[in-house]
Amino acid sequence: MSDRRGKVPTFNKIFFETDPEILMKEMMDDPPYELTLSLEELLAARKKRKSQKPPRAQNKFILFRKDFTARARKEDPVRTKSMNTRDFSTEAKKEWDDQPAEVQQFFTILAKVATKKHKAMYPGYVYEPEKKQDKQVAASEENLTNDSSDKQAAASEENFMDANKQAAASEENFMDDPQAVSEENFMDDSSDEFEEYVDYSQCSK
Repeated sequence: MSDRRGKVPTFNKIFFETDPEILMKEMMDDPPYELTLSLEELLAARKKRKSQKPPRAQNKFILFRKDFTARARKEDPVRTKSMNTRDFSTEAKKEWDDQPAEVQQFFTILAKVATKKHKAMYPGYVYEPEKKQDKQVAASEENLTNDSSDKQAAASEENFMDANKQAAASEENFMDDPQAVSEENFMDDSSDEFEEYVDYSQCSK
C-alpha cells in the first residue's frame, strides 16, 4: 500500500468543496482500509424499523462497525455466533481508536455518501431522539414477543420429545441459530444505544 501521509493535508483542503462520491471513487483506487463488504452493501440506506420511523443516517463509526462485524463473522464464525451488538461495538471501538487519520477520513467520506443516499430514500427526514419511555415500551414488547415464541416452541416440542431431548434440542437450536443477532436487528438497533460509542469514538487525529 502506498504512503499517503503527504496527501492528507491536500485532502483536508478540498474536503468540503468536492462531491463525496468523487472523493470516494478516488480513494477506492488505493483505499487506506480493506473493506469486507462491498460499497453497495456498506452504504445501503437502512430500512425503516417496525415503528415506521425512519432510521438515522449511518455515520463513520457505524459504517466502520458494520464492516468490522462482517469481517469478524467471516473470520471467526464460531466465536462471533454468541456475540451481541454491544460486544461488536466494544471491539470495533477499540480497533477504531487505533486507526490512522487517513482511515477515519476515509470512513468520513463514506459516511457523507451514505448520508446522501439516506436523504434520497427519506426526503425531509429530521432526527428526533427517541424518548426513554418509548425505548422501554419497545424493549418490553420485544421481550414479551420473544417469551411468547419460546413458550409456543416448548409446548410443541413437548408433544413428541421427552425432557432430555427437549433440553438437547433447545441447546442445539440456541447455538445453531444464525438469526440470534441478525443483520436487520443489528442495523435497526436504537440509535441512542450507540450514542456513547459513536460520540466517544469520533476523534480527530
